[in-house]
Amino acid sequence: MKLTSILGTLALIIPLLGAGYGGITYINKLQNTIQQNTEVLRNLQNDMGNAFTTINDVEGDVKGHLKNEIEKLEMAVKNVESLYSQGREDLVKEIAWINTQLGTIDGAVRLLENGTFKLATEAELRAVQDGYYKISDTLNQLKYDFKELERKLDGGY
Repeated sequence: MKLTSILGTLALIIPLLGAGYGGITYINKLQNTIQQNTEVLRNLQNDMGNAFTTINDVEGDVKGHLKNEIEKLEMAVKNVESLYSQGREDLVKEIAWINTQLGTIDGAVRLLENGTFKLATEAELRAVQDGYYKISDTLNQLKYDFKELERKLDGGY
């Protein structure tokens, strides 16, 4: 009986030892897995922190770039406004010059119209004078013709 009781006890102890060893091994593996997962979480946390830092850096760069672009656009708008103002001033000067030229042309046209009327009047005067001289010549010729006729009637030469 002693052998059976030793064997019975061994039969109870061996599974308990096996269960204890298996439990310890399982707990050890769980602890290793927890440590690995904790390490992975720390690494992920560090990576997330680095990613946020990178995002903040990129955001700062983008904000700086946008600020520079906005300043460039504001300068471009000011330049365009300046050019627009200069163009308006030049346009006003050109319109004033055109108005002056139109006034000069209008005066010249009126002067030419007046001169045309004077020339027409002078031409008419010349025509009247020419007519007068022709009539005068014709009358003088008639005088000579009458004198000649009178001489012939008087028995002249």
